[in-house]
Amino acid sequence: MIEVKQNISDKYILSLYEKLYEKESANDRKHLMLPRKMQGTDLGILFQFIQFFATWIRTSNELTLHLPITKETISDYLQEEFVYPCVVLAWEINIVDVNGESIKKELKEPSKEYYKSLELTATQQTGGRAIYCFDHDKVKRGYSRIFYNEKQTLFQENELSLNLYKVFERISKINKKIFLENIKPVYKDFAAIIHELFGNTDEHGKTTIEGYYLYPNIRALYIKFHGNSLKQYQKNYSTNIGLTDYFNSDFGVDVDDDIYFIELSIVDSGPGLIRRYSKSDNKKLDISNEVSIIKQCLTVHNTSNTSELSSIKGLGLHRVMKTLNPKGGLVRIKTSKSDVFRDLKNSPYEDHEALQSIKLFDWEKNKQNQYTSHDWAEGTLISIFYPLSTSI
Repeated sequence: MIEVKQNISDKYILSLYEKLYEKESANDRKHLMLPRKMQGTDLGILFQFIQFFATWIRTSNELTLHLPITKETISDYLQEEFVYPCVVLAWEINIVDVNGESIKKELKEPSKEYYKSLELTATQQTGGRAIYCFDHDKVKRGYSRIFYNEKQTLFQENELSLNLYKVFERISKINKKIFLENIKPVYKDFAAIIHELFGNTDEHGKTTIEGYYLYPNIRALYIKFHGNSLKQYQKNYSTNIGLTDYFNSDFGVDVDDDIYFIELSIVDSGPGLIRRYSKSDNKKLDISNEVSIIKQCLTVHNTSNTSELSSIKGLGLHRVMKTLNPKGGLVRIKTSKSDVFRDLKNSPYEDHEALQSIKLFDWEKNKQNQYTSHDWAEGTLISIFYPLSTSI
């Protein structure tokens, strides 16, 4: 059985992928036990785990999800923000409690109540807000009303901007002055980025490359306000070369030596950038070719869309870079076997970058042209970290 520990990190999630693909444990990996709680200091850690879980779900039709609870403690357990998306993704497989007894019947009503709280733009205790869409559960709770209208059509950018503002307001209560002084001037850009990137999941993240609907399937957005001391960030990422360089660069800190970020993470369990863009289901593509495809997705006007609108599509990742550039933000892309990032503090983005000059760095090595080929991950995870000014 794959038993997920309470304390998770970037490296720990990599070890979960290793367990998932071990040939000797083919039967063991059919069982996965969630932890009672989940604690992690890494930026973007929640959606990294959800991407792993979505990958696990696709490995077999004979899986069992184990929850470390009894039937009497379901409601409390669902308040842990990692639990609900796992339960919905796992609904068509076995779900059992700590005693090995089926728990689906008892999960129905509490999960519905949790869904209602999400739709009321409630913010989790962690200071984050997750917005989920499950394409295999359209009628009951599949499409979030923040993203979709009653006809299950994605809202236009201006409509989505209004809906998201309520979410940002809720999150801003943690440190309203810092948050609003930094976000308000660029809020339209943030809303446009979210609309573009989530719109890409609506167009490309629901079906296989052959056009068949994926089942189950998740597409989600996570917005979170992060704050910690600069020294603590440097300690947490001391083993990551790229992030060590990032946090050792010139950051403005407040009187308590604290720095703040907004995280925007978008994940889907669709075909992923590589398969969708290349229109190939080849999992053996060389890692350098995978990264080349990601670079093409960063090129202005480049897209996998072949319609008449293709000239104005595919700007999402390019616009992300432009928006993050002045503040020295960071963007990470994990898809298929690739895990790359761009630190815009130490490697600013140039609007005219041609394909051959686009810089992407390996997440582990912080190297160009030396990319790590990881175990296969379903879908695409794009995590954006935007530093907030501390001049208060």
